Order: sequence, then structure tokens, then C-alpha cells
Amino acid sequence: MRKLKNSELDRLSVEEFKTSEKTPLIIVLDNIRSLNNIGSVFRTSDAFLVEKIYLCGITATPPHKDIHKTALGSTDTVTWEYAKDTMEVVEKLQAENAKVVSIEQAENAVMLNEFTPEANTRYALVFGNEVKGVAQKVVSASDMVLEIPQYGTKHSLNISVSCGVVVWDVFSKLKALCLLLFFMLNLTSCSETPKSYELSQTEQTYLNRVIDSMYDLDQGVRHGLGKIDSIYGLENGFVVKRHIEGKGALGDKFENYTKSIDSVLAILKRNDSLNSRKLINLTKEYGFPNNKRLDRPKSKSYMIFVHAPKEHFKEIDSLIKGEYEAGRISEYKKEYIFWHIKSRQGLPPTSGENGEAIW
Repeated sequence: MRKLKNSELDRLSVEEFKTSEKTPLIIVLDNIRSLNNIGSVFRTSDAFLVEKIYLCGITATPPHKDIHKTALGSTDTVTWEYAKDTMEVVEKLQAENAKVVSIEQAENAVMLNEFTPEANTRYALVFGNEVKGVAQKVVSASDMVLEIPQYGTKHSLNISVSCGVVVWDVFSKLKALCLLLFFMLNLTSCSETPKSYELSQTEQTYLNRVIDSMYDLDQGVRHGLGKIDSIYGLENGFVVKRHIEGKGALGDKFENYTKSIDSVLAILKRNDSLNSRKLINLTKEYGFPNNKRLDRPKSKSYMIFVHAPKEHFKEIDSLIKGEYEAGRISEYKKEYIFWHIKSRQGLPPTSGENGEAIW
């Protein structure tokens, strides 16, 4: 396994960042005293395409060497604005129909892991002072309060850590929600006949980002199954044979294990169906987006079809035959997909030097 070079990270330029579509997230810093923390928030905001940062009260503003030390240039990409009074920013954002969310430990707070964002909603996340937290008047005026669940002795996190945890969690949930809505809106929108199979640079970039997101969903839920197995001291993949051996191996824990697994499997089934439908539509419009056409080392698209549920088998069968004839999918990958849609009867085809499946 090799570490990637900076040139391999698909990083946006400052100009591309400025013009790219932003995550509907705004960050409000309420009297943050540490300049290093401020810089870290800028860096996190750059990573997840945050719309804007409001620096309020005693919160320092760029340019400053101590902010730059942790921001690493992200003050040049992320839009920011200074305001003397945090409450004025809160009222302004609420007037613009943004939902103001204080990150704090408070009565009736919603635990972060239980929070589900709403569609078509902008969220303004308020992070407070390192000692006093978010001001009470701001908490009282907020539309809701989110709390990061903690299980140790301190129940206290540095504001830069809190920001990273919350922004990533909300970003990933918004991303999944946007993909879900995007899939639903595009179920029948793609033409039955392709407009063009020659990918432009813009189309290649678009397809890579969409398929990366689809694959992240695909693998994220499957990793969740493995984590549940590890919690119960089982080898990854044990879920497949749980009904045969599970009860004897887990004893009294079997029922709780099964409930945990079944909840994840329900999400997995929904994600696989959405991913399959979207990839079918993308293939009809652009041709099968294999790794060579996308200039990527691995064929994530192929793996998505290998995880397709039964309701898509007939359409995938017809589609893949046409893509194989057109030379956009290899013999091996065609046969592997066919093995899957024929209910995985018998051994799967192999292609690696040692008989292993390959990407």
C-alpha cells in the first residue's frame, strides 16, 4: 500500500473552489480566543466545501500568522465575514431561512449520532468559546442544539476537534441525502439512447465525483457490518452464516447482534438499489464508466453492479451485453456481473494470477 502524492489527490485550485457548489453549511464562531483553533476551523471548512464562516466577537480574523499556521492557506478559499455581535448573525441567518444549530451540552439537545438533516435546508453551526462555550442567549435563540456523545471522564472536546467531528458528520449525512434525492429525481430522466460516449473533461470529472460518492455509500455500510462483527468478537463476514452458527457462538448476545445486523442490512439494501438505478441511468447516457474511461486505477462502477439487488437484474443483463459488444466492459467483468445476476450460482469467474477476483 503506497501513500499518495499531493499531485494524485484531485485537489481543487483556489479558483475552482470559489466557483464550486458548496455544502449548505455555515459556521459561526462565537468568541473563539485561540488563533490556532480559528485556523483549524478554516482548514476543516475548506475540506468539506463549507459555504461561509462568521467570525464573531473576540474571534480574530485573517490575515494573521497564527491563524495561517493551522489554516495552511484555506483563508484564501473559504468565504468569511466578521461580526461584532453573534446574536446579529444568528438573527440574520434565521431571516434567510437558515436553521441555526448550537453545538453545546444543553437540555433537550439532540445527540449528533441521532441527528438527521432535512432536505433543502441550510444549517448554521455555532461553536463557542473554549471556556464558556456558546453564549446562553445564542443557545436560547437557536433552532436546535446538537451534542457530541462522549463516554469518558471529561465530556469536553477542543473546539477544533468538535468542529471536525460535527462538520464531517453533518456533511456525510447531507451528502447521502442529496444523493438519495438526486437518484429519485433522475430515475427516469436519462435518455434511453446515449447523447455521446466520448467523455469530455467536465463529464469525466462529474462521473468520477458521482461514482466516488456512490462507492463511498456502498463500502461505508458494508464496513458497518464488519464493525458490528468485531464488536461481538466475530470474524468479518460471519453475518452470512449467522443463522447456521450464530446462536451457538453468541448465546444470549445473538438477539441483539441480529437486530444490529438487520438494521444495517435494511440500509444496505436501499443503498444498493439506489446505486444500481443511478449507474444504469449513467451507463445509458454516457456508456459504462469503466476505470480506463475515467482514468482511474480501479473500476468502482463494476463493483456497484456486482452488488445490485434482484429487481435490477433483467435491465443490467441487457445493458451489459450491449456495453460488452461496444467494448466498454471487459470479458471478465461482464462474466462476473452475469455470475452475480444469475444468483451467484457456482464459483465466480477469476482473472488474477493466483485465481483471485480483480478490479
